[in-house]
Amino acid sequence: MMNIDFLKQKIKHYITSNAKDLIVFGISFLGLSLLKPTSFHSDIHYWRLWSHAILELGLYQIYTIQNIDYMPFTLYILKFFTLFFHETSDLFEHFEHFKIFALFFDLIIAFCIAKIIYPKDFGQRIFIYLLIIFNPIYLYNSLIWGQVDAYAGFWILLSLFLGYKRQTTLSMICFAVAMMTKFQAIFSLPFLFLVNGISFWHDWRKFGLGILSFLTTIAVFVLPFTNYTRIWNIVFHYVGQYPKISMNAYNIWYLIFTEDEIHKPILDMDIYLNLPLRYWGYALFFSISFFAIFPLIREFWRNRNQLEYKFSPELLLLSYSICQISFFYFLPQMHERYLQMGMYALFVYALWYRKWLIYAMFSYGFWLNMEGVLRHTKLYNYHLVIFHPITASALIFSCLLWLCLDLYRLYYHSNAKIYAP
Repeated sequence: MMNIDFLKQKIKHYITSNAKDLIVFGISFLGLSLLKPTSFHSDIHYWRLWSHAILELGLYQIYTIQNIDYMPFTLYILKFFTLFFHETSDLFEHFEHFKIFALFFDLIIAFCIAKIIYPKDFGQRIFIYLLIIFNPIYLYNSLIWGQVDAYAGFWILLSLFLGYKRQTTLSMICFAVAMMTKFQAIFSLPFLFLVNGISFWHDWRKFGLGILSFLTTIAVFVLPFTNYTRIWNIVFHYVGQYPKISMNAYNIWYLIFTEDEIHKPILDMDIYLNLPLRYWGYALFFSISFFAIFPLIREFWRNRNQLEYKFSPELLLLSYSICQISFFYFLPQMHERYLQMGMYALFVYALWYRKWLIYAMFSYGFWLNMEGVLRHTKLYNYHLVIFHPITASALIFSCLLWLCLDLYRLYYHSNAKIYAP
């Protein structure tokens, strides 16, 4: 009873001390939830098909359907959504409301970014929050496209934040949820162990408990499904599922090949300069990622015996932004929306350290890619150079180069000891 009362007091205190923030968040969420823009019909078709299957078969039979390729967390959300409907016709009629879940996660991320940057200044905090959510690209994927990448983005960022705050067990649990949301979360695994590294180094029991919590969370998500082995088939078939050099991602391949050549399509195992294109992509991605992660590894090793040491937020954000954008920019088989995690990381860095130009360049480049595929605004001048895939690719490359130069100046050039306040 004492614990329940304590929890009630904590919740009451949080609500009263953050009342203005919660009001702004609530108004923005309700207002944006009322918007009903069109979505990418191919994706929405599958969401409807799977929700119908959940109504007919039940959630735990869903992996008996052959065309499903999403991880369990998203299906749990879909199941929760179907609870509000008894008939498939009612579900389909109101299916546009399914977007509110991804919208909620996106707004939570924006709210947390603003809270981290300005924990005490309400006016500045709300300015940053509104600057993020009214950026045309920020809600494009969730609200206009109708996709759910915000789910994984939330859990990945939360896991890294908790690790940075020395909450190792919760960090590992959140990362397990991220893995059960989108398997591409595995590309954030090095950062998970780096932010938790000091805690693990000083107390191996925390490491063991973290691994146990991770595996237990995975089991809780997976085991209820009748055909849960199908989940591992989905995981192992991610690579090679779309064996094209690009799935409409305006990345480096649009600077090397023409748009017509890519749409023929060019396959990722086609030979270029005596090596398959897939391996060229891997080589570029891992080379840039090593450049970005090495400073964190070095700083961890230098300070591994200092229990209170934390990475510089600037160094951590730079490194993570470079890796996430490189994932999209160099690897083959990328979809246009796979830049979402790079967007979250870069927005935190750019807004925290007042990098307004890179914020604008990246936003426009990412918007060009999403709009170039969906064409939601129905413009009549997509043929202009300002809307060309090469323009989007060049902008993202410029942002990546900018981040690499910032990292070089911060760490490699100054060779200074990076300290986190």
